[in-house]
Amino acid sequence: MPGTSLPRSWYTDEEVLSRELATAFRHAWQYVGHTSDLPRRGSSFPAAIGSVPLAITRDRADRLRALVAVCRHRGAVIRQPAGPATSLRCAYHGWVYGLDGALRSAPRSAVEPPLDEGARALPEVPVARVGPLVFACADPGAPPPAEALGALADRLAEMGVDVDALRFHSRARTRLAANWKIVAEDFLDCPPGFRCHLLHPATVIEAPAGPPNLSIGALLPAGTAATERVIDRFFAPGAGTTQIAALLATDARRAEDTRERVESVQLGVSAVPDPGPPLMAERPIGEFRRWLAAQIEEA
Repeated sequence: MPGTSLPRSWYTDEEVLSRELATAFRHAWQYVGHTSDLPRRGSSFPAAIGSVPLAITRDRADRLRALVAVCRHRGAVIRQPAGPATSLRCAYHGWVYGLDGALRSAPRSAVEPPLDEGARALPEVPVARVGPLVFACADPGAPPPAEALGALADRLAEMGVDVDALRFHSRARTRLAANWKIVAEDFLDCPPGFRCHLLHPATVIEAPAGPPNLSIGALLPAGTAATERVIDRFFAPGAGTTQIAALLATDARRAEDTRERVESVQLGVSAVPDPGPPLMAERPIGEFRRWLAAQIEEA
């Protein structure tokens, strides 16, 4: 494979996307949310890594957990909004789990064969914090957070961010008609004045010039030609209202510019699957492509 290119089919092929989800996404630590959504014991919020739905909880023992939010009965996704919680309830047949993942009740189980409740707990996956930022990995055998995330605080400091001083401000959610890799590559084409970092494969981190601030979020594949982009914006205390408003306005303009670019590229790679010689890739984009190719080819 050329060092800085990927086959155009990788941006349109369902089988390639399935392999990406099973390898690059499942085995990597990714950003899933922030501690402001877990203000006290007995709270939770929904999240996802690739196609794996998660419930991030702060249980009654004050332990941070990441649970695979798929009911152990029929496999329905457990959808529960962020906020105070004493349990997680599947809407399909009403199975109820504690915030530690243990099965608490299973309606109709009294008339069914004996149920081993211990074997029906929600699976737990690794989770960790960096300041107010919460990261998880869908692979129970993931490298420890100190290894995977240990350099992140230092990288943020290089970007001028004191991660422990950050306070959550707002969230922006956008659906883009483009493959997630096209969105990631567009992000890596970082404009002057912006400090950008991609935590492979799909956590985007940016620290624009101005008052101490950070935007961080996840790119969630929603098909070969669709991506959900969820971006959380943080500011340090002391950021002025006018400064914040100006940065958010810039965010909104850049988001529309991003949409135009990435959706245009998706149309192009879908229409002309074999354009001839590979296009030029800037160094960060080439590094991303080589990393992704290695993950898939080694699987």
